[in-house]
Amino acid sequence: MALHRFVSQHLPTYQAKLYTAKVKGLVANLTKNTWYTLVFSAKAASPREIKANVGGYGERFLVGTGWRRYIMAFQAPATGNHKITFSVGRESTHINLDTVYLFKGNPNVFRRNFENGIVVINATSVSKNVDLGGTFQRINGFQDSTVNNGQKLSSLTLDPWDAAILVRSIGTTTTSPTPSVDVCGAPSYSSNSEKGLFMWKDCTAGSWRIRVSAGGDSGGVDYVGSISSDAGFTVTNPVSLEAHDSLTSDSSNIDYLMRVWNGGIDGINFAVPAASNACFTLDWPTSTKVYLGPNKVEMSSSFDLSTLDSCN
Repeated sequence: MALHRFVSQHLPTYQAKLYTAKVKGLVANLTKNTWYTLVFSAKAASPREIKANVGGYGERFLVGTGWRRYIMAFQAPATGNHKITFSVGRESTHINLDTVYLFKGNPNVFRRNFENGIVVINATSVSKNVDLGGTFQRINGFQDSTVNNGQKLSSLTLDPWDAAILVRSIGTTTTSPTPSVDVCGAPSYSSNSEKGLFMWKDCTAGSWRIRVSAGGDSGGVDYVGSISSDAGFTVTNPVSLEAHDSLTSDSSNIDYLMRVWNGGIDGINFAVPAASNACFTLDWPTSTKVYLGPNKVEMSSSFDLSTLDSCN
């Protein structure tokens, strides 16, 4: 994974075309036909368009006036060293870029939870097997009965660029944890041997604690994600974060990137108002274990801080 930082970049002179003015980053080594994902945060003085470019592939993004994370997944057109660049011409508007990083893989498999079912989408060019975390069933319908056959499923294989609508199976529940999970109190773990994200609540202070550990991995582990709250945050404090880490926040979101090696630990302390709807999300690494509370209950990578169910 390559991490690049761009802070408060501003186009000093007007250029008539989008591609004639660029913000340039460091070189990334790409392998042809391999999937990569570029992630960056950006905001502008007024809404404007920019284009992200890596190795001959590019996508356009509309950037608003508040900090937001943007994601571009792509297959490298060619093998070689290529600069990460952002085309910022045509509009004479301040543009800020921060927390730019590139990693192998394609995260474009999405799930959206609803009261009576779920939608799962495979936005990639290859088949994906998805663990549903419980029992669901296909719609029992009259059209396309080979698919809408009422079959009960705990996992699902989706074809490239395909999606499925599933309903909750009557009499079954998902494996999502319930509010009976004890969230109060720190867990016991070894940063030299246990890799993962550990989260708990200091119920006396009313604030949450997040700690990430590499578990002795000398190559380092990058933990990337966000915390959202519709009522904002009353506390946001970094713990042991260094120059290669990133913590950005606004009135409703905290975006974090914490990199740890060997037995190191990084973390965040934060608090939200009692009446807020707040969601914790870990975007990367996708295989990382998320543990909650003193008993280290294994959680999904995204959950509501009040209900402990998946975020809607």
